Amino acid sequence: MKKERILVVDDEAMVREMIRDMLEAEGYRAIAVDSGKNALKIAREEAIDLLLADIRMPEMNGLQLVEELRRESPEVVPILITGYASVATARQAIQQGVYDYIVKPFDRAELTTSVEGALARKRLAD
Repeated sequence: MKKERILVVDDEAMVREMIRDMLEAEGYRAIAVDSGKNALKIAREEAIDLLLADIRMPEMNGLQLVEELRRESPEVVPILITGYASVATARQAIQQGVYDYIVKPFDRAELTTSVEGALARKRLAD
């Protein structure tokens, strides 16, 4: 099993569990939660290597989560997922240092390629 820990955040249970299952099938340790608030709680309690978060969520969206997480854990590499792609959102994500921006629907290969690239960059930075 790979040692990297990935935090999956999506308010849709089916999507969240599907992503977690895909990552675990690839050998990653994945934790799945339903909100930005719960994600921050986990990130404060455990070492997280990568954040995979939906952009559109109630209370705290993915961009807000990345901004908050950057303040507390700047070493975490963020990837955002969206079903509502826009140039403005992509630009904002890049400005916040998001590694990648994945548009739903995506396939397993697209997800794992993005995750592997982000974690390779993190290993080099570490």
